[in-house]
Amino acid sequence: MKRILYAAVGILLLASCRKDPGHLPPQNPLSSEFQIVECHNDYYDSYYDAHIAFPFLKKYDPSGRTVTELDCAFDDDKSPSHFSQIYHEFKVSQKGHMVYVVNKALPASGIPDTAAWITLDALGRPKSVTADSNLSLDLNNYWPEPTFTQNYSYRDNKIVAVRYVFNNPHRADFTDSVKYDQYGNAVSFNQIVWHYDYSRTAKQQFYYEGLTGADEPFYLLLYLGYFPEISSPANVMTAWTDNTGTFNVTNHTFDSRGRLISYDDGLGHVTVNWK
Repeated sequence: MKRILYAAVGILLLASCRKDPGHLPPQNPLSSEFQIVECHNDYYDSYYDAHIAFPFLKKYDPSGRTVTELDCAFDDDKSPSHFSQIYHEFKVSQKGHMVYVVNKALPASGIPDTAAWITLDALGRPKSVTADSNLSLDLNNYWPEPTFTQNYSYRDNKIVAVRYVFNNPHRADFTDSVKYDQYGNAVSFNQIVWHYDYSRTAKQQFYYEGLTGADEPFYLLLYLGYFPEISSPANVMTAWTDNTGTFNVTNHTFDSRGRLISYDDGLGHVTVNWK
């Protein structure tokens, strides 16, 4: 599937030789002043009458600051006919070091269906996520278990590994690594390769490009702002490659503050609305 702190989402103060995601004020990405309210790709717009939140749209409490809902989708096979099966409307809440992502529409029982349980470490970064595969976070049913867990490892304040833990004795746990170049840009993860223009840097960006596969929990956290070292690289992205092909990233537009506000990703036109 396409598209996936203590630091704020995407507000990396980047330099051409940056090797870490920067040192930012200790802000929770769910209430940070540097949030992205909506990232929208118009790829699906022509297939639906109403505006849809692809990949995501955040909603807030009365103060307008803290995220309480997330409408989002994951693009698996780039087939518009399947979109309704991968579209979600979630409620989001945090209690201490736990963040809960719950289906907005309650079942007939009235008992909330929690799609993901996110555990944060002492620095407020995701330590692990347990996801309920029955809630169609994984459309392809790669995970037959009722739940599965992703554990996250960090080095130099950047995520470097995602370990998958299954509740199935017939499935072996495994780890996917995140690799970076000398400038701090993430360049590969789980069959995805990202390409950059090393002559161009940007202050704030947000990309979510790549075949998500069975990594919906990872991309869910990316949408919520927990992995700015992935979504906001030091350099301008020029293309991304997954197992379906290579797609050029072009027509970047930045606002007066140096924030990326639109680009074309080879499938559609992407707009980024910052808080």
